[in-house]
Amino acid sequence: MKKANPRKKANPRGECQLTYVAGVSWPRSGHHLLVRILQEYFGDKFQYCEFYTPEDCCRTFPCARPGTIKFSKNHDFDLNLEQYEDVNYIIQYREFIPAVVSNFELFVCNGEIDSEFSFRKFASMEWTKYQNFLEKWVTSPFGKRQFVLAYEEFTANPVSRMQEVIKLFVPDRPVDETRLHEITGQIVRITTTNDGKRLPLNKGISNYRNPIDFRYYSQELFEVLERLKLGRNEVEIVFQRLLNRKPAENNMLNLQCIPSIEALEKMLLNSDEYFKAAGVRR
Repeated sequence: MKKANPRKKANPRGECQLTYVAGVSWPRSGHHLLVRILQEYFGDKFQYCEFYTPEDCCRTFPCARPGTIKFSKNHDFDLNLEQYEDVNYIIQYREFIPAVVSNFELFVCNGEIDSEFSFRKFASMEWTKYQNFLEKWVTSPFGKRQFVLAYEEFTANPVSRMQEVIKLFVPDRPVDETRLHEITGQIVRITTTNDGKRLPLNKGISNYRNPIDFRYYSQELFEVLERLKLGRNEVEIVFQRLLNRKPAENNMLNLQCIPSIEALEKMLLNSDEYFKAAGVRR
């Protein structure tokens, strides 16, 4: 049995107000686009907290001020957030390849190395985090009871998906579909350049990112990313146990494509390196 939210407060006067919703999102999955649409639709009634940046943030999640704040963001980087059954959640995620490409651009904006090697290592590390996020928030029994919004579905059907979103905030009021069409058709897409500048681009909503346009794209590399199975930590543990070393970084992504830990163990147990370390002739 999941905990009840200890910060949930009643509305004794029965005033009509927006219901608080907790936002949990994988980075670069359309969260800020969602917020901008909600701000346009609800106006001043919609008070939003980014959680990570405001100085006056309560630093609790769900928010300790649901009477004021109506939507707040959390990426659950440490996977230690409580899951409350009596809180409405919007959970956002995205397919791994476009997500990791977009998140790498933010990684570079923050001053990290921009190279193919850096991207490969970044993708290797992100895969483990991505799988853990999905297991907790999307594919788990708890996640299946929440409102889950995939970026691809959101951008393909923005009006219909936004109608569902808005009903979470005002469940007893009809949705102004005409207004939603106006907002989603006129909203300006904003991109962040590698030097951190935010630039307005075209109007409207679409799934615009094409991995082929990425500067480190190659068919071979991206086919490897599509086949990823094992977590980086799983590979490292098996290597340390059987070969007493870490795997070579250049080979890590390929090792993560091995379908199971058992298959990886079998491969290493039959390697020349393992027999040599054990002092056994083949």
